[in-house]
Amino acid sequence: MSAGALLVRADAWPQIGSGHVMRCLALAMAARDRGVEVHWEAARLPDGLRERLVAEGITPSVHGAEPGSD
Repeated sequence: MSAGALLVRADAWPQIGSGHVMRCLALAMAARDRGVEVHWEAARLPDGLRERLVAEGITPSVHGAEPGSD
């Protein structure tokens, strides 16, 4: 039985958003630990945050939209 999927959409850039991304990462990791498939989308992510997500086994899709947009 599948536990489902979670889509996280969180943006950050050097001036703002890093804390939000880290809180979302904690929730994503907890979901993944319960068997949920995690997908991550962002308009922007600083290299350090992107590397952290990848280190945790989450490959973000950075689509280049305006941060905070739909």
